Amino acid sequence: MEVDHVLIPLVDLCAAGSQFPGRIEVEHPPAATGIKRLIVAGEPKQLSSWLDGRRLPVTLADGAPGVIGVVVLTTSGEIVVGSRSQ
Repeated sequence: MEVDHVLIPLVDLCAAGSQFPGRIEVEHPPAATGIKRLIVAGEPKQLSSWLDGRRLPVTLADGAPGVIGVVVLTTSGEIVVGSRSQ
């Protein structure tokens, strides 16, 4: 079976007279208001060198070096975005 025959355009899936899904108004209550902290993994000495004495909202986690997550402040609380939370 060719891919052309498997895919059905989204517009064909909408009932006649209904609104296209991308045009429907929705409310997204938890609006982002800022970043609370960054969760990173790596060597503590390297992180300390990188921060150069600055006091930033960064939490060090175990694992391979890299960004693990971001704690986002919203109007409804905090949301942790990333591969795992700390």
